[in-house]
Amino acid sequence: MAQFKKSTPKKNKWYDNNASQWKREDCSKQFPSIEARSRSSSQWNDDYIYCSTDFNHKFKDKRVLIIGGGQSTIELDWQNQKRDFTWSLNNCHLSENLKGTKIDLVLLGNAVNLEDSKLHEFFDKHKPFIGFEPHKKYTEQNKKLAKKWFKKYNYGTSKKYLNEEMYEKYGNLMFYSMCKFHSGIGIGSRAAILAASLGVKEMYLVGFDGPKSNIDKKHAFEKDKDASYLPNSYQRLTPDNMMKRYSQGYKHLAKILKPYNIKVINLAADRPYNIVKHILD
Repeated sequence: MAQFKKSTPKKNKWYDNNASQWKREDCSKQFPSIEARSRSSSQWNDDYIYCSTDFNHKFKDKRVLIIGGGQSTIELDWQNQKRDFTWSLNNCHLSENLKGTKIDLVLLGNAVNLEDSKLHEFFDKHKPFIGFEPHKKYTEQNKKLAKKWFKKYNYGTSKKYLNEEMYEKYGNLMFYSMCKFHSGIGIGSRAAILAASLGVKEMYLVGFDGPKSNIDKKHAFEKDKDASYLPNSYQRLTPDNMMKRYSQGYKHLAKILKPYNIKVINLAADRPYNIVKHILD
């Protein structure tokens, strides 16, 4: 197992400094098919752990555009942005704005229904690398418990389904990953850390706007997605305090990315609803 450069910030509320051990154990238990295939090339640093045999050097010194679900993905003309690869997140397959855009890597959070036929059509068309994060939904093989945990989303996806049926179709594209950065600002932040860990030289972000896309129901991927999908701890905040919490999260993300010495450009920095602005530059 390989290790690479360390860049852990000092211990604070945003960071789990014991994550390397427990998250790797979780990944091994929840994604045994991926683990078995990729054991020799699992990699981690003080920011991230990932397991894949195929993309270890694919993105090194490349330009990557990461498309998030914020309002700017709908409004900006990002299609002509020069890049080598395009990544996206979660239910990006539902977006009209991404039709015709080749997606090279997609990172999936726990609220994505892996049994959605449209998702599989997306996989078949684009053949992206497919990333999974450890979560309780993958710990049990019966859907009864999964449905209890995800009654809100009205679906369940079992560990067995992911490791058998999905792996049979997409095994050479699947990987697991997780970072130590704990924040409700979204899976896009973890995708940015993954890109940095893989050695990209330039990172362009669109749809990284903050919570207003949910609050105003202007999500780029899911038209009905609102503030109820935000973490519970964020929903209890006043709008002003929620914005402050997001800003704090992005400032900490900037501290994590800084040691990698890569160019990070927020394409929506001039938009009034975008709270990231130039924090990550």
